[in-house]
Amino acid sequence: MPVDICKTALRVLAFCVLTSCAAPIDFAAQDAAELPDANSFEGIAARIAPVAQHTCEAFGLAIDCRIQIFLASTKTETSNAFQSFDNRGRPFLLVTPELLDEAKNADEVALVLGHEAAHAVFGHLHMRSDVTEKEARALAKVLQAQDGKIKSEAQAQMVRALFGDRSARRHAELEADALGALLAREAGYNAARGARFIERIEDPGRHLLSTHPSNKQRLAAITRALKYGRLPRMPQ
Repeated sequence: MPVDICKTALRVLAFCVLTSCAAPIDFAAQDAAELPDANSFEGIAARIAPVAQHTCEAFGLAIDCRIQIFLASTKTETSNAFQSFDNRGRPFLLVTPELLDEAKNADEVALVLGHEAAHAVFGHLHMRSDVTEKEARALAKVLQAQDGKIKSEAQAQMVRALFGDRSARRHAELEADALGALLAREAGYNAARGARFIERIEDPGRHLLSTHPSNKQRLAAITRALKYGRLPRMPQ
């Protein structure tokens, strides 16, 4: 497991200890009549869970498909949702209350959970970064001082690693957007309406060193997926 992912997992686990996280929503299938309200976080998670697990198992790309979904039960001052591994190597998703406050409806929450679950389905959590954010900022500062000119082979190697890494990560984000929309739709939510959440967030595509594609690219990926994409058939 890459060092940066290990560090992230440890930070998340410490975060849960300090701020308290709600009990995880597991991927065990439940009888429809027993599911929580479809508009609650628990209900959304419970509906996306079996779809994501089945898709994960059908794709066969992830090491472990038993993803847990956590909601932080106290404020963190950060609107975020992300994935990592627990200390047993099991993947989990964590959502902060601030993100739920920003979402306008259950469809938007479902899209976010679908996106994060899709990263786990594709095995993106194991992607490694050859260039740290600190190194990327330092390189940007140097190149700015040099009017954008690369003056050494070391700088050239760093640029190749930096943009190769970011290109792969942007592609991974678009994959997660596309599959996440399908997961949300299969779970019974309006993924097209959920995608309006992306329209309101800051556009990371404006930043050269961003690991995320532009919002326009993300919305296009979702639109294509909903028009042409299909998930493996769920067992009856």
